[in-house]
Amino acid sequence: MIKDLKRDYGSGAFVAIDRPFVGLGPHLSDDSLWNIVYLPRSSALHHADVEHTDWESRGLIGWLRAGATIGAISTHMRELLQDQAVPADRILDVPNGLTGAVVPLSAAPPIPPEAENGFLLAFGRAAPYKGFDDLLDALDHLRSRGVPVPHLVLAAVTDDGGPSAYQLHLRRRCSDLAVTLWTRFNRGIPGLLGHPALGGVIVPSRVEPFGRIPLEAFIAGAGPVVATTVGGLTDTVIDGVTGYTAAPRSPIALADAIQRALNADPQTIALMGLEGRQLAADRDYTRTIGALVEHLLDRRPMTC
Repeated sequence: MIKDLKRDYGSGAFVAIDRPFVGLGPHLSDDSLWNIVYLPRSSALHHADVEHTDWESRGLIGWLRAGATIGAISTHMRELLQDQAVPADRILDVPNGLTGAVVPLSAAPPIPPEAENGFLLAFGRAAPYKGFDDLLDALDHLRSRGVPVPHLVLAAVTDDGGPSAYQLHLRRRCSDLAVTLWTRFNRGIPGLLGHPALGGVIVPSRVEPFGRIPLEAFIAGAGPVVATTVGGLTDTVIDGVTGYTAAPRSPIALADAIQRALNADPQTIALMGLEGRQLAADRDYTRTIGALVEHLLDRRPMTC
């Protein structure tokens, strides 16, 4: 296909997005008439997965040999690419963001009765790196301090047929806490960000290349947002400005951040909401991709 494009058009721009195209680079030849970008939006380089890490490292080398520029979706991803010996002048910042509106509340699943007077929300893929164990430990710390904590709706989901071993583990842990655990994937879950009873959003990740949940929360007017200081989350959740932060893998630090959020006065929460909405607006992905296309075709500088 690539050879056909080069034959038919002679010159142009080619952008390959995310891990399905990791191994494509070695099949391309360095051609100065074509502006090539490989844009990884996730990475196994964050995990202790030697096989996939080696595969991605070889893929990056292949893209570089083909003359490609590598896109960085966040400050953290730029640092990760540089750690993989990608030269700084071969990295192009393409900040990740959102397009369109968030999922409407009408599409969200009904909350449990225990949450109707107020609840906290955490959701994402059911995987240990999402830090849900740290969140449950944090809630236990708060309980031991005598801090009143709203009911937690925890959507640690998969689209598999039945609960995974990790989800069963979380279910056992939740039995002693004021937590409702959802395990089935539901596209409407982000709609809960617009629920009037929502009192806060928690993102306890141990690893996160970007992290879209804070931006979704900002657009929906949900908050305050509590997040760990990992990966791309550091670009969006700024302590005391757009939310509250905690060190990753530290339930005590996460408990402290949640307690700060619970004690925040309405004016502080409103100001954080304004800052968050402005940050999300600045991360409009349609504008970012438009700037990328202009950069590739007209050699204009990226201004997003």
